[in-house]
Amino acid sequence: MDQTCSDFAPISADDFNNRVSSAAKRGQPQWIWPEVSIDAWREGLDAIEHVTRQLLSDGRARDPLQGEPTALALSAYTSGLGPLLGYWCAQGLLRAPRDIAQVHVSAWPRRSRSMERRADQKALVTLATRAALSVAKAESSPCRRPETVKCTP
Repeated sequence: MDQTCSDFAPISADDFNNRVSSAAKRGQPQWIWPEVSIDAWREGLDAIEHVTRQLLSDGRARDPLQGEPTALALSAYTSGLGPLLGYWCAQGLLRAPRDIAQVHVSAWPRRSRSMERRADQKALVTLATRAALSVAKAESSPCRRPETVKCTP
């Protein structure tokens, strides 16, 4: 079965429940991806760790990202590094065979936009929370009640 990163995108609740049930029947309740062996997934994680370590220490990966494409796609998905791998490929910091690079580079813009939206939402919540806390703190400050304490600037 030829799969891409997008095949490991978030799944429906029904699909998830079916995968969990199937995994339990197979005797591997923690492994819901029967299309990829656990060993292949681990090899994918090792390959991702290898190039990530090189890139973070040297500014670029000396070795290309290599491995079985489906296993690498799942490893990138479960590690959360898929969008970053795609970004590095798009920036020329990471080399990968065409079939692997295309998966991550094509997924990167969509996932990047999704991550940016979530980051923007998180930033708004953080700013709103800080503003609310500042107002609450200012309202309870003795400086706001001059009759009790005289504050000097």
